[in-house]
Amino acid sequence: MTQGILFGQVAAGDILVADSGFGCMVAGEKLVQADAQGGLFVQCGDGRHYLDGQVGEDGCLIGFTGHRRGPKPAPVLPVTPGGRVAA
Repeated sequence: MTQGILFGQVAAGDILVADSGFGCMVAGEKLVQADAQGGLFVQCGDGRHYLDGQVGEDGCLIGFTGHRRGPKPAPVLPVTPGGRVAA
């Protein structure tokens, strides 16, 4: 039996692979995004499909078959009041 994708290990910027069981989206890779309150979702035909509604009793996501980390975000550089990158 394959191990599922633990909801607690998924973060904004990651890529999930949706299976064909969703009526609101086609199967394939989906970018995980976060709303202003930190809720994780993927875009779907209805707008946003929140991942917390896909968590099974074992804590794993239902309907997603693959997971990989997205690119690391660029570092935030300090900027002077004039808009230049501080040294």
